[in-house]
Amino acid sequence: RYRDVAAGSGGAAAAKGASVALKYRVMRLGKRATDNLSGEASPVFSLGYGEDDDSLTDVLKAKVGSGQLIPALDSALVGMTAGGKRRLFVVPEKGWKKINASCSAATNGASNSGEASAGGLDVLGQAVVPLAEIVDNDACIEDTLLPQPRNFGARRRLARRFDEGLLVEVELVGVL
Repeated sequence: RYRDVAAGSGGAAAAKGASVALKYRVMRLGKRATDNLSGEASPVFSLGYGEDDDSLTDVLKAKVGSGQLIPALDSALVGMTAGGKRRLFVVPEKGWKKINASCSAATNGASNSGEASAGGLDVLGQAVVPLAEIVDNDACIEDTLLPQPRNFGARRRLARRFDEGLLVEVELVGVL
């Protein structure tokens, strides 16, 4: 789901298979957002706006529909023209959250595999507390699809927010 913030200047529209150059801002929803596309937002990471150790001329180059981009961004780019800006709401499963078994505690090597049962008493008659599963959040973050944070601080901000809906504001610099 997206909303056009600014219309493009015309020219060739981005289509599946087209190479594009873009700038983006990934933001956390603010408290006043009622439709998930408006209201306040605080930045998580960006490229091309001079906010995260980047310059105003930096762009991300990718091919639309090739599996390089997160699914939400890949589909939102179709139909955009140079200079256009779109704001999209990205649910975790269409963004940076892996949707396979690597997020379960049993498969990522971080489980607490004690011999305790779920409550009750042990052989000495002492109460046994059930053990919780530990999930390694870094194993749940999709780190192969673009866009990705470029520095440590931005990666940590994404690690705290990858499993919630995020806003992405994308500006199409050009169709290459």
